[in-house]
Amino acid sequence: MKKTGLFLAAGILAGCATPPDWVKEGASPDDYTRQTAACRVTARGVAAGPAAAAPNGLTPPQQAQFSDCMLAAGWKPGR
Repeated sequence: MKKTGLFLAAGILAGCATPPDWVKEGASPDDYTRQTAACRVTARGVAAGPAAAAPNGLTPPQQAQFSDCMLAAGWKPGR
């Protein structure tokens, strides 16, 4: 019983830490893969700063750059 509660709590916390999915009308999964890869490269060029990286490997300043890149390319957060 305790293990079930522990796994449930871990799953909920992990869900809170994940970045949003991105959507774009008419875009294919390959379009998504290419765009996220390009934006990740752009974001990694931003100074990382002292903060710890998020689950996607980007620090908060890098995540902001990644989001700006996705928005500029016409993608929108999916949730």
